Amino acid sequence: MLQKLSSVFIVSLTLLALLNNAVEAQTKDQTLRDPTQPSKFTALRSDNIGNNGKLTLNSIVTGSQPFIVVNDEIKTIGDSINNVKIIQIETNSVELADGRRLTLFETITKSKGK
Repeated sequence: MLQKLSSVFIVSLTLLALLNNAVEAQTKDQTLRDPTQPSKFTALRSDNIGNNGKLTLNSIVTGSQPFIVVNDEIKTIGDSINNVKIIQIETNSVELADGRRLTLFETITKSKGK
């Protein structure tokens, strides 16, 4: 009985030593962080970047489900930009519910005399 008890005790001590070594090895290279603390990373919203409400049409993709990239955000018909709904996406422009039209390229006109 004493021999069984001592072998159980030795096995228990060995397991505790191995567990302790594993925990030390894991925490040695990294400091533990409190998981309840908020992340140090703060995401920037695109309207906080400083465009002051200006809408910049970056690109247009047409097809069965057209979408646009405006102020570096992907939008489609029915989505809102600065609380204004997108009602139509065309090849080089986007029509908004407030009557504005965002154009991908500036119109180039002929100069006089040519």
